[in-house]
Amino acid sequence: MLRREKVLSVISIISIVGFFGSMPVGAQPGHNTALARLERLSDRGKFLKQRLGKKVNYLSTGSKMIVNFGEQWGSIKPILERAVERGGFLKEGGMDTNVDKSLAPLAPFTGNNPFAKSDFFSRFAGSTQNETSVGWWGNNAVCGFNDTGSFAATFLPLFDPTLPPSPSPSSSFSFAGWSRSSKAGAAFTDKGILVADPIPDDIDARDLLGDPVVRATSSSTFYYASIAQDIVADEVVGDGISVSKSTNGGFSWGGSVMASVVNGGDFLDKPWMAVKPGSSDSIYVTYTKFDFGVTSDITRIELVKSADGGVTWSQPVKIVEGSERILVTNSQIAVGPTGEIYVAWEEFDESEERSIKIRKSIDDGKTFRTKVEVSSVIPVGDSFLLQGSFRANFDLQGLAVDTSGTATNGNVYIVWHDGRNLAQSDFFAFDGQYHFADILFSKSTDGGSTWSVPVRINNDPITRKADQFMPAIAVDKTGKIGILYYDRKYNLRNFLIDVTIATSKNAGATWTNSKVTKKSFAPIPGVNDFFVDEDYMGDYIAIAQDASKTNNGFIGAWGDNSLGDANIGVAKIK
Repeated sequence: MLRREKVLSVISIISIVGFFGSMPVGAQPGHNTALARLERLSDRGKFLKQRLGKKVNYLSTGSKMIVNFGEQWGSIKPILERAVERGGFLKEGGMDTNVDKSLAPLAPFTGNNPFAKSDFFSRFAGSTQNETSVGWWGNNAVCGFNDTGSFAATFLPLFDPTLPPSPSPSSSFSFAGWSRSSKAGAAFTDKGILVADPIPDDIDARDLLGDPVVRATSSSTFYYASIAQDIVADEVVGDGISVSKSTNGGFSWGGSVMASVVNGGDFLDKPWMAVKPGSSDSIYVTYTKFDFGVTSDITRIELVKSADGGVTWSQPVKIVEGSERILVTNSQIAVGPTGEIYVAWEEFDESEERSIKIRKSIDDGKTFRTKVEVSSVIPVGDSFLLQGSFRANFDLQGLAVDTSGTATNGNVYIVWHDGRNLAQSDFFAFDGQYHFADILFSKSTDGGSTWSVPVRINNDPITRKADQFMPAIAVDKTGKIGILYYDRKYNLRNFLIDVTIATSKNAGATWTNSKVTKKSFAPIPGVNDFFVDEDYMGDYIAIAQDASKTNNGFIGAWGDNSLGDANIGVAKIK
């Protein structure tokens, strides 16, 4: 499946029982140890909220899930304690298997069963899958996504001896889900929960906490980046960015490696990743470092590199540093056709001014040229939330370089959502106005030195009060550009959401927009999930080209609520 309905409320927490099936057996800690570890995770969330104040809104969705967990821990802890007293969560009852399969054509999935039995223990709650990332090479593709149900599946067995053991032998927690395709994206199969094991001997656990980025360097080799934390004696001893590696086409994963890690209170967030295939793959990871100083907090964008397929990693290279006034985050990284490296990011001024900047390296990331401004940004909605009360405050969404070898080879493209074109007064908005979101595109034909005037990609009338947001971008082997984005122009009330693909065969001079989804969906699913709150839709969606240059077109993946609950939608797009 591309989804699992495992839940975190009094009623729905028991539904995890039906999901597990057969899982590897490892040494499981006692429930007191597990409770202590969850308590530390909630403490971490509370610390981030208290220390960052209003800046907590600039954490990624993965990190915000930790914050939300801290806020909800007072409700979750008694449920777990009562389960221990009763000897388990579910003593009797069973699955509701009376499901109307005639609804299957409405499902947004390919090659999976969205009506799995384990989805129907409770009619009141559910888990969330969001923030997709896709790596594609030839016939094989892997889709990674956040999954709060995966997290439940890694800790609930520690409180109920009647459940199969955690899929992690070290009882590490994980928000990481993944699915794979052996049909070049025409069908995907859910592969379950990605865990960090086997972990190093000097730690007790390594928790994978979301924000997936997936890349491929061959039909067998895939990489999966995630925010992570290391645990010793129930205490967090390191926050970092982990990278897991598959050498069998995404069927399974080896132990994760920390690409970068900090301790002493600092925090790493919002990773992005690019790869350069070779006899020993080169992997480049950027992220945001929250540096919690004694008197002030600042953020940095840093880069680390592996030249041996993820075994060892360099010391961080500072790309840009913010200040007390300017917060830098939301980095993107891409590799050009001659090995040049581009890193883009977004700057947030305390006066709410925003801009997208970029730097280039021609020496494999050792040094970077002076930063260049791509564009100023007008935030969408009320600068944080869109209609429906879900967040969309990271504007920069995509960086891609044309490596097709055609006439457009080497072009650099950036895409973001922006509220500059249309706004209306709104009493409840942060700045007194609601800014409708458009998709904007800019390109550089001189290696990132200069950038074109932004072009509006969505084709609805500019006066139409509709949001288009969270665009993802890729370039296929012919040089065709694909931009996948959430789209509300099909709904007169600007509430229901669809997904649209915009394509250009002439380096962005003209665009064709086509609807991808079969059914519109509301932004807030009909489930109760303690982790996601206003972060339901995540921070990004995914589009990928075939990195092997075998296939034309794209694979798209997004969060989809068209069945009424939170799932992952996928599509093969020519």
